[in-house]
Amino acid sequence: MKSFVVSDTHFGHTNILLYEPSRATHMHLSGHSSFDRYLVERWNERVGVNDSVLHLGDVAFGDGHIVAKKLKGRITLIKGNHDRPKYLKYYKSLGWDVIDGVRIGLDEGGRILNSLRRVYGEHSRHPLLSAIVERIGDRVVLFSHFPVFDDNPYDEKFSQVREMLEFLFVECGCDLNIHGHIHSQKAKEPFCINASVEHTGFKPCLLEELPGLRG
Repeated sequence: MKSFVVSDTHFGHTNILLYEPSRATHMHLSGHSSFDRYLVERWNERVGVNDSVLHLGDVAFGDGHIVAKKLKGRITLIKGNHDRPKYLKYYKSLGWDVIDGVRIGLDEGGRILNSLRRVYGEHSRHPLLSAIVERIGDRVVLFSHFPVFDDNPYDEKFSQVREMLEFLFVECGCDLNIHGHIHSQKAKEPFCINASVEHTGFKPCLLEELPGLRG
């Protein structure tokens, strides 16, 4: 079984072709008239039914969420800012594991979660605070939708979620943050690895292929 990661597929989001022109370029070069169809084909060419895929958020817009039923793999979703509750309900009906909160796969995980709740109180239950911390080889990795330590003035409404993610990054002793959200851009910190489809060839990427995890 292989392990993949991907982010920001934005199924059903027609205007994303205007904001991210590389999507339109790839679609036309492939001979497709639908970017959703192109993404589904790229996904299913690479992912097997028993492979695991960690999606880092912003799966779809509008009716695009129904595309999810066509995707191969055992899918876990870290919620993004565009993943509406009704979409999440649908993904769960397909058997997706939707992360509600923070999962820490470290021995100190319980203590760190208690510290988060003590410091941030009721804010620690923010619906967009969705993350996984895991040890992969000799690296401790924070998987999240938003990149850490990369404040964007246009994202001020997410500043508290970012602050809590940064708290987790430090408290867990993380080496890497694998994230999405910023599409073709690149986070300012070298330990932030962007898994948005614009950086992964418009298909899920093997975890072992990501910078910082190779070898």
